[in-house]
Amino acid sequence: MPNAPKVSRKSVKLADVNKIKFISAKVDSLKLNTEAVIPAYLLSLCVGSALLGQHKKDRYISSAQLVTNHSESDLAGENLVVVANFPRKQIGRFKSDCLVTGLQDESFEIREKIKSTVAVKTSEPVPDGSVISVLNTSEILIDNARDLTFSDL
Repeated sequence: MPNAPKVSRKSVKLADVNKIKFISAKVDSLKLNTEAVIPAYLLSLCVGSALLGQHKKDRYISSAQLVTNHSESDLAGENLVVVANFPRKQIGRFKSDCLVTGLQDESFEIREKIKSTVAVKTSEPVPDGSVISVLNTSEILIDNARDLTFSDL
């Protein structure tokens, strides 16, 4: 894969991961963003009361390039994983309130990679605004060589 980007091998600490506020957000409504250069949906996302202290609204608006792999009916009512503390970003005429997460095939060129995006969503219903977190009681691992195999467990 000569054009594949290099994956960073730099380690991060659990405290760094916990700086990112990953939450569940239920797709309340969506429509095709006809102004987008790359096909995308405009999403209204229920984030529950978890963020009311910060933003005074229980719904966020976002745009996500999920059209290739998801129909509107696939996403309606689903709990997507979003980054709630990502800075607002101008998307055409709209400002996106959060970042919708997705998985992409890194072996593709950028346009094809975007088309490969699959939404990250919960497998079971969860309350709007549920937080994904990693308990950070202590930094136990200094380094993780990732040399264990399944049989070592």
